[in-house]
Amino acid sequence: MSPDWHTLETLAAVLATDPIGMGGAHVQSAHGPVRDRWLERLVTMAGTEPVPVPAHCAEDRLIGGLDLPATLSAGRPIVQRGLIAEADNRLLILKMAERMPSQIISPILAAHDQQLHRVEREGISDTATARFAIVALDEAEEGDEPLSAALLDRLPLNIDLRALGPRDILPRIFPASQITAARRILTHTTIDDEQVAAVCGAALQMGIVSMRLAMAACRCARVLAALDSRSKVTNPDLERAAQLILAPRALSLHEQSPPEQPEPPEQPEQAPESEGSDTEDQKTGTLEDLVLEAVASILPPGLLESLKMNKALAASKDGQASTARQSRAQHGRPAGIQSHNPAGRSRLHLLATLRS
Repeated sequence: MSPDWHTLETLAAVLATDPIGMGGAHVQSAHGPVRDRWLERLVTMAGTEPVPVPAHCAEDRLIGGLDLPATLSAGRPIVQRGLIAEADNRLLILKMAERMPSQIISPILAAHDQQLHRVEREGISDTATARFAIVALDEAEEGDEPLSAALLDRLPLNIDLRALGPRDILPRIFPASQITAARRILTHTTIDDEQVAAVCGAALQMGIVSMRLAMAACRCARVLAALDSRSKVTNPDLERAAQLILAPRALSLHEQSPPEQPEPPEQPEQAPESEGSDTEDQKTGTLEDLVLEAVASILPPGLLESLKMNKALAASKDGQASTARQSRAQHGRPAGIQSHNPAGRSRLHLLATLRS
């Protein structure tokens, strides 16, 4: 389902309000007036000049290095800043991102994850702050190579302009004053643990295993609340955030050909849990159902159920393999110590990680 212009400008407002927190956007569109107008709206709301990166950018221009004329003039090494360092607190626009080689993508992602850019080359050493959002312009057509999976995982906002024409462009919806006010409100906008758990559970039900997307959906809910001049996330914010962040990724999962799945094994009977735990799980489950219903309302009929069934079958297969590995791990003799937790001995505390 192709989004309308109001939805696309809402995504631009979300990114402009919190570019560093949201991370970036995947823009699917050929070069043309529709894409130019959407980018113009984004840059206007962001209030900063973007930094464009061509598909075949030179390594020195991207990463930085020795400024030879300045070095000869000064008689000492002078560092020339690259595009990554120049993008601090700005938008980094990747042109024809689907054609970018790994030599360009890798340093960009490293700086994006660490929010620092380190240069160690040509006898110089330099570190610069690099807090930026990535806007990847994807002009791929049917049959072309898809966007880098590592890059796509860091771009939670999906902007699909391919089905829109110039007549679909609407007057500006979000004035600059609203974006500025939302940035102030966002600093103290809160989201409950139950709401975080509902978003994470809904993402898993859709087969989305990337924690970055779950974090982005929670962040998006906070931004939506701030854009509406509220400092507390409500359930409609969660539902809208799930539609904007999780639903497009569920559609992309549907486009992948699912592998053949075995028959699910019979589930063993589980001991009943305490009444208090049942009450808490029921509360979270009810909110999770609301989020799933909101996503299902914009997906093709039966798609959500298909994704949930494929996920359950895959989980049962993985569970059988995990049980076999754990059984083997309980036999044998000690073989030394490790500085980290052995695989299968600990679990990631998802809620605490998202809060942090």
